[in-house]
Amino acid sequence: MENQTEKPKTDLQRISDFLSKPQLKEKIDKLVGAESSSHFITAILTAVSSNNLLQKCTPESIYTAASEAAALKLAINKNLGHAYIVPYGGSAQFQIGYKGLI
Repeated sequence: MENQTEKPKTDLQRISDFLSKPQLKEKIDKLVGAESSSHFITAILTAVSSNNLLQKCTPESIYTAASEAAALKLAINKNLGHAYIVPYGGSAQFQIGYKGLI
């Protein structure tokens, strides 16, 4: 039998694994509520999957940027225009959108 090695994780898998940690799940439940936590994680992964530069950012900075949007009750969805997660160097930053100001 051959010795099979694990394939390296993609950047999106790395971020998904980070967001799936039990201790982070507790923080997300407190931030957005247990019923909305899966929606919150899906919104983050959707934003990250559509931006190659964002996939290179640290998972911690992506979570922090998304948490800022959640604290302001703004959706992270580029179609809605309320809030964005923007890559800047190797980290992600929160950016409020025009519709988020209104």
